Amino acid sequence: MSFKLLVCTLQLSNCTHFKKYISAYDAEVSFCENDGSQIRYALSETSYDAVFIFTDSRTDLYSELIGDIHSLYPELKIFAGCLCCSAAYAGRLRSAGADLCIFFPTGIKRAAALIAAYMKFCNYEMIPLDIACYLSNHGFSTKNTGFIYLCNAAEICINEPESLNALYEKVYGRIADRFGVQLKLTERMIRLTASAAVADGTIPSFIGQQVEKMISHDLIAAICDNFERERYCFI
Repeated sequence: MSFKLLVCTLQLSNCTHFKKYISAYDAEVSFCENDGSQIRYALSETSYDAVFIFTDSRTDLYSELIGDIHSLYPELKIFAGCLCCSAAYAGRLRSAGADLCIFFPTGIKRAAALIAAYMKFCNYEMIPLDIACYLSNHGFSTKNTGFIYLCNAAEICINEPESLNALYEKVYGRIADRFGVQLKLTERMIRLTASAAVADGTIPSFIGQQVEKMISHDLIAAICDNFERERYCFI
């Protein structure tokens, strides 16, 4: 999916590198200085699908700016780059209308991948966006239904850790009901997704060691553990 992105940055020197990374995801990128009046002007002159605004510790200023943009362009996706690594700060920006807050010093390559993943999945129904972005960013293929089931399974187990010990009863059955499919199909598709991710090298890279096989339980457990450790990068 191609999309048009306006990047409003404090450091224009990074523009060339960021454009290279985000353009790899079929994005058309424009830049402007990180100034409220210039951002508003750029959005009024050209139709964009998303805007990426770098913010600093001036919470009130950026909350107001994001709120104004969200009010004027409700369909526009708003990404906030947070130089202040605080969940409370990000929460205020999210409340104002930001769709995703990315904490820095997360690298600009990863930021580009997170934005691209969000734009890809934001119109999907019944898929946890944060987990989908996270797994896509780590190289998991998103081309089959098993990926969507895997994201849902991880979400359930992150929110209800005890479910990991009863995948059939507490996870696969719920996913099957959610999507209107048989439980066996849910289990098989997640298992095939795990096998494919081992074969293409995604899982060895994800867990940091070589494996020849990984069962669904162990993959979901690894996703839960790693996601909880790394989710500070975005919220």
